[in-house]
Amino acid sequence: MQDQAEVRQARIYFEALEKAVEENRTQEQARTLANNALSRAGLARMDGEKTIAISKRDRELRAIEADLDAALRKNMTADELEQLAILDEHERNLKKLMTRKK
Repeated sequence: MQDQAEVRQARIYFEALEKAVEENRTQEQARTLANNALSRAGLARMDGEKTIAISKRDRELRAIEADLDAALRKNMTADELEQLAILDEHERNLKKLMTRKK
C-alpha cells in the first residue's frame, strides 16, 4: 500500500509539474503548484512542508466537541476541575516527550 501511495504521489506531482511547465511557469512556480496538488490530494508534499487540511465536517465536529466540553466543565466541582487540569498537563508533557523522540 505504501508503494501504491508513493507511485500516486509521484504521478500527481509530475503531472502537475509538467502542466505548469507547459503553461510557461517558472521552475519555482511549477514546483509550488505541484506541491499544492499533492496537498489537495491529501498526500505528503515533496518539499517536506507539513499541511493540515481540515474539512468543513471536521471543523463542525470540533466545535460540537468544544461545546460539550464546556458544558461538562461547567457542572464539575473544584476537585474535578483540578484533576482534569492535572490530566491535561500530563497529556501535554507526554506529547512533548513523544515529539522529542522522533
